[in-house]
Amino acid sequence: MAKNFDLDDGTMYSGAIMMALGKYIGRQNAHELLVRLRVEADDQDVLLWDLYYSD
Repeated sequence: MAKNFDLDDGTMYSGAIMMALGKYIGRQNAHELLVRLRVEADDQDVLLWDLYYSD
């Protein structure tokens, strides 16, 4: 199970992160932010985690 968590790029936690961010920036804004980060991660071929922490 730990190996599977290590293989994840952060997508698994997107829902929880969106809900947590929603308390501060609004749910819709949090959703739009995470969608934008997902697209950027795919375009740049980087881990979603890296963009979470850099944004």
